[in-house]
Amino acid sequence: MGQTSHKQMRNDYLRNPHINAQTSSNSGYNPSMDFSYPSDEMIEDEDISIGPTIGARSPNSPTKNIPIFNFPNQNHTRNESANKKLPVVFKYSGKFAKDVYLIGTFTGWKEKLQMIKSDGDYMLIVELPEGEHQYKFVVDGKWEYDANQASIDDNFNGKNNIVTVRKTDFEVMDALEIDSIAPIGQKSNQSNDDLSKSPPGEYTDELPVRGLHSMSIDKPPYLPPQLLNIVLNKDTSARCEPALLPEPNHVMLKHLYALSIRDGVMVLSSTYRFKQKFVTTCFYKPI
Repeated sequence: MGQTSHKQMRNDYLRNPHINAQTSSNSGYNPSMDFSYPSDEMIEDEDISIGPTIGARSPNSPTKNIPIFNFPNQNHTRNESANKKLPVVFKYSGKFAKDVYLIGTFTGWKEKLQMIKSDGDYMLIVELPEGEHQYKFVVDGKWEYDANQASIDDNFNGKNNIVTVRKTDFEVMDALEIDSIAPIGQKSNQSNDDLSKSPPGEYTDELPVRGLHSMSIDKPPYLPPQLLNIVLNKDTSARCEPALLPEPNHVMLKHLYALSIRDGVMVLSSTYRFKQKFVTTCFYKPI
């Protein structure tokens, strides 16, 4: 028989690894030296390529994610804490801009980083070391700076924006990260201890005695002074139209007014405003 190919031995090994493990020594193929193979469904296509992928995204992940750029620290030191990069968010508000790039001292004023449009603004996240960094925007081929952000002179009759990166600004995020990696059992014990604590004070099984003040019925509130002078039931002068009332004040609107009961009839009224007109509705109820 001819020499068995590597691909055929691989498929035979996947179908029956125990038999191939015994016969592989004669054929020169050792399945223990192979790292991993895909499933049978993936082997059906012989043209498929198998290899490691770096930074691969799942098909369901969003495609318009804001990229993160990492630049080396210009101050070389052996202290790892000093070399730690911190994420900085850059934002440019330009609704009519088509192409916006970011450039600064962290790129040597040479490399332009394209910003991503998100909700009408252009965003970009850059990981920078601590210190001051100058930057500018290249909007449709023109150099611009944000007047609403801190800026300094660029020695060329222009201005550059400046950002100061401090580690202290990220201490809150570090604390949240440390809390998120705490042991689950430790968190549950702390929560149980907190729930077991009772408020300070003396406890008894006797019901408190309510005083006479708490048993009394609250009196209705006093009428505000601005509602004492209302336009309803007011005599109009001879010069005014009797069918029209004077314009009420805004504090008189949406209140329920009641007239003293006369001849066994209760009268209720309320005034509302619709644009520039005032409408007063009266309700008559026999008692």
